[in-house]
Amino acid sequence: MKKIKKQYKLIILLIILLIIIVFIRNIPKDYSQKYHFNDILIIEKYQKETSEYTFSLEYNNKKYIFVIEAKPLKTKQLIEDVKIFNKENITCLQPIIKELSTYPLCSNESEIISYDLSSTKYVYNYKKIQAYDKPCAYDINTLNGKNLLIYNYKGFSYISNRKNKDINLFTNDVYTINIIYQMQEYILIADYNSEHYFKKLYVINMKNGSVSEIETEQEISFDSIFLGDYNKKVYLLDKKEKKEYIINPARKTLRETNFKILKNQKLIDTTYNEIVTNNLKFDNNKNQDYIIENNTLYEIHDNIKIKISDKFVDKIIKVDGRTVYYLSGEYLYFYNHYYGNVLLMKNFEWNFNNNNMIFIY
Repeated sequence: MKKIKKQYKLIILLIILLIIIVFIRNIPKDYSQKYHFNDILIIEKYQKETSEYTFSLEYNNKKYIFVIEAKPLKTKQLIEDVKIFNKENITCLQPIIKELSTYPLCSNESEIISYDLSSTKYVYNYKKIQAYDKPCAYDINTLNGKNLLIYNYKGFSYISNRKNKDINLFTNDVYTINIIYQMQEYILIADYNSEHYFKKLYVINMKNGSVSEIETEQEISFDSIFLGDYNKKVYLLDKKEKKEYIINPARKTLRETNFKILKNQKLIDTTYNEIVTNNLKFDNNKNQDYIIENNTLYEIHDNIKIKISDKFVDKIIKVDGRTVYYLSGEYLYFYNHYYGNVLLMKNFEWNFNNNNMIFIY
């Protein structure tokens, strides 16, 4: 009987050990692998932190870099075929991967460009966009499944696929707002009905357009800045009163804290002088894959630039994964390799003022 029990325990231990081994083997891991497809050199990488595959294809002395968001696959050397299209001075490449949705990139004589700018007859069908069909004060083409907040000097216009409404916050027009911050679905904005000091923050939930308030006994000066956010909390520095506050938008709380800064994803203690002297803000590892040079928008990877818009670009509004939202005059666009450049909406007022005007969730 004891022998049977020992054997039973041993079997259970072996099963547990097997489960642990399988679990460890299936934990996503970064990797980089080099291989060839015909005369194309391929460098295939996976980064678990961002859940992205990067495929660098070197062809005719040019590098075409494709970045695809995806969960890790069990196999490597994923590219099974590469479609190549050549016409006059345009070359387009599209890797073919059975498990992943891919897209083409092109090049002209001088640079790598998006397929959207290539003007070729290479067959690639962009994903369709659902038009916005609800009555609205703005000229909206599509929302791409997002919710928008558009500042209108007394508050915001909240626009979603389900509803749109005005959110009135201020008695008088306020043309410049400096104390405003977005953390995920929450927008924090100081009470600009006050002067010099405020004792209230508005919290707008972009999921549904609801508005709540955070009231505090402390007087906070308008000479304040948001340092950033960490672990679902936002940090505010009052430069005049030399105080730092921690704000929880979900719980609607605000309290004073010791001076802290985020560095290398760690919240560390610091001093007021250190923050102000060095103009420190939280290091949130924000996406730097999109840049504007001479009012031209590029996606950039490994120092390789991909021109993704031929419009005169004023500013980047938001980067959401592999989608970038940008402003060109009175027009708000988004770009994604699977959709191309798509007009969301236009607002004549943006020709004159576009600071702190647009928030996307």
